[in-house]
Amino acid sequence: MTRGESALYIFAPSGARKAEASAPSSAGAPGNAQAAEAESVRFIMVPVFDVAQTKELPAEQAAAA
Repeated sequence: MTRGESALYIFAPSGARKAEASAPSSAGAPGNAQAAEAESVRFIMVPVFDVAQTKELPAEQAAAA
């Protein structure tokens, strides 16, 4: 990475969470069991750099890293 380069930000998954029931369950309503067990995936913004913005490390430094 060259000094002064700016990153691009992309959405990356941060893991799944079990969704909380937002409405009280009613007996006999179809799909309530599936909705209660559903998972939601959260996304966060992470910085990434294009390969053209980076420099190749010499072989001895790359092996040590």
